[in-house]
Amino acid sequence: FFLINNIFYLVNCSTVTAVKNKKLLSNLQEAKEQLNVIYNVGIVTTGQVGTHGGIHCWFKGIANILSMHKLEQLYCIAYDDWDGYYVAHHPKGALHLKKDQRPVFH
Repeated sequence: FFLINNIFYLVNCSTVTAVKNKKLLSNLQEAKEQLNVIYNVGIVTTGQVGTHGGIHCWFKGIANILSMHKLEQLYCIAYDDWDGYYVAHHPKGALHLKKDQRPVFH
């Protein structure tokens, strides 16, 4: 199982949005302080921040992780349990966040 480099993964246990793919960010700059992001596979230290669609993001993650916690602070989030996706209600229109249908092997 591998993560795709040009999509975001919505993570409900992350308190930060961390981005691996620099091309997904705008306004990339040095942060006032560094952040240690702890993952299951180790720790990544970053000192750069940027934005993606108005969302504050730390650069240099292991994947493009969109924090559910941060998203809920900005937008109303609903879950469509019939079709299995989240909807972020953005002023410019609804954003549908779909499940990755690839199998995960343990």
